[in-house]
Amino acid sequence: MNKSSVWIVDQLAAARVIRELNLSVTESGINRLAELLADHRLDAMDLAISRTQLTISNAIRDLLGRNRHKSGEWSDGCRSAEMAILTDTLDAIQIMRPKQTRSKGQVLRSLMRQARKTDRLMTRTVSHT
Repeated sequence: MNKSSVWIVDQLAAARVIRELNLSVTESGINRLAELLADHRLDAMDLAISRTQLTISNAIRDLLGRNRHKSGEWSDGCRSAEMAILTDTLDAIQIMRPKQTRSKGQVLRSLMRQARKTDRLMTRTVSHT
């Protein structure tokens, strides 16, 4: 793990775990525990952000599905809002998560593939009703 990815909160949590469990740990052991806690924090943050993005995306898609009778401009506006939200949260991830292994472009392409897949599923569902 990159040393800059270990935040003070990770070091404090490591010290607390060691104190609460009454462990005798070397300095390198404390540092390793802090790195593991940092990994966990980043994974939890990624999961929370992914779930939030999915919830927002699904809400916008539901809105589009319920309002198919609206104009194309209205639908395009909703899709633009969805992309703006996904891009803005991605920017926030890049700032908070220095360990990010995928580039911004890779993540955006992944989000676009997911959006296309959801669109295809919605189109099939609407055409079957």
